[in-house]
Amino acid sequence: MSRRLAALDRTVVLLLAVALLAAGLLALEWRFRLVSSDYPDQIELGGAGALAEAPWWPWAVAAVGLLLGLLGLVWLVKHLDRPSVPEVGLPLSRPDGRLRVDLSSLGSALADQLGTLAPVDHVRARSIGTQDHPVLQLRADLAPGARGRDVQDAAVRCAADLRRALPDTDVQLQLLLDAPARRPLRRTATARVE
Repeated sequence: MSRRLAALDRTVVLLLAVALLAAGLLALEWRFRLVSSDYPDQIELGGAGALAEAPWWPWAVAAVGLLLGLLGLVWLVKHLDRPSVPEVGLPLSRPDGRLRVDLSSLGSALADQLGTLAPVDHVRARSIGTQDHPVLQLRADLAPGARGRDVQDAAVRCAADLRRALPDTDVQLQLLLDAPARRPLRRTATARVE
């Protein structure tokens, strides 16, 4: 998920939460009349009351409720994190002893190496995938003015070091690069005339 999409997602969830909270507080206020007692005992809906008495109304409400429930479930599933693989077994393990490698430590070392070799900022590492197909994911922000060739050379070197560290495993390296962060525009009170 990109940063903009994540920010939009959080904003929509915040606005929805505030709207639901306000509706709940308004319903409690109408029921218990804690702040004001000027509310009517019944709400006049006009023609909407006849609409709610139609024979198809319960089915329509059930269909909309089911659709909203499915959309909520899809939204929750999309926001689940991928399963992480903390360790990977080495093929040289024997029945009397097992050799395991901590992927988070290896990921931190590769993240530090990528941060020194490439023009990137804020390098983060995590292990994803399954035990049979682990992936070491490096995510970084491109530095302003970064050249693609420098990033490619650094990625190739990191992948080669991963192969040297774990030669007989199928741990893959995935590099995700985000666009350079925009600097806010500076506002000045002076005008420049050329």
